[in-house]
Amino acid sequence: MFQGVYAALLTPFGASGEVDEGLLREHVEWLIGKGIDGLYVCGNSGQGLYLSVSERMRVTEVVREQVAGRCAIMCHVATLATRDAWQLARHAQEAGADAVASLPPIYGNLSPRQVVGYYRDLMEGCGLPGFMYVLAGPGMAPLAVETVLEIAGIPGMVGMKYTDPDFFRMQDIRQRLDGRWTVFSGPDQLFLPALTMGVSGSIGTTQNVFPELFVEILRCFRAREWERAMRLQEVVTQVVRLYQPHGGVATAHAMLAVRGFPVSDCRPPQLRRLPEEAAGTLLSTLREIVAACPMEIEL
Repeated sequence: MFQGVYAALLTPFGASGEVDEGLLREHVEWLIGKGIDGLYVCGNSGQGLYLSVSERMRVTEVVREQVAGRCAIMCHVATLATRDAWQLARHAQEAGADAVASLPPIYGNLSPRQVVGYYRDLMEGCGLPGFMYVLAGPGMAPLAVETVLEIAGIPGMVGMKYTDPDFFRMQDIRQRLDGRWTVFSGPDQLFLPALTMGVSGSIGTTQNVFPELFVEILRCFRAREWERAMRLQEVVTQVVRLYQPHGGVATAHAMLAVRGFPVSDCRPPQLRRLPEEAAGTLLSTLREIVAACPMEIEL
């Protein structure tokens, strides 16, 4: 089950700030039709940390209802309080999700022992497989490999989402665990290189907009069609480059307009929407990228 292409599902918001459940269902249905293998719900791309516990539970329920067993569901449950994360994990199990995932605690300058304790507390009483979310970024000091290995020994922990360009560290962890942990790559622009380093699939933002690119890259890798896989990975890099001016979340929401979806809002403090001129330039550039793509993509 835990392999292939997962979309780090965007959470659409209406003008008054509520979750747009109708648009969420439409997007999930469209992604399934494009051959997605799984959905990563309420992660950073889905602004999970900006939603209340009850909102995140409802998003999980809506996604589960719409999926109806047609692809895997992994729920990101990280919050500031272990109690809330544990509550979200139990709810994910009751709602019929397939796995939970969590960032380590990101505030409080916790010790390695406290981080390990967080994952142990999270998995206690949760019957779903657990994934660690390894994220490189501002304020996110990388955990020592030894700490990650200790977390891997917690009953129920089965893998990690690895969003860090240091692939030596990723493969070092995989090798030390002797293949017992499932690893998903996080950086969209590094999917093909990550496949060569032994990952089982990808979880990312761009899969919301161009899922078929990632599905085809994976197919080409498995079929050893290296040249085509490399050309498609270059297309992904061109798309990811467009995130830089305004950030990935608001840009990804705007990108969906090129696939026929209405533009939804993001939740502050994220940028609510791209400025109109920037959005127009973005969509024009996307159409040029798609027109030159080596595979046909319907817009």
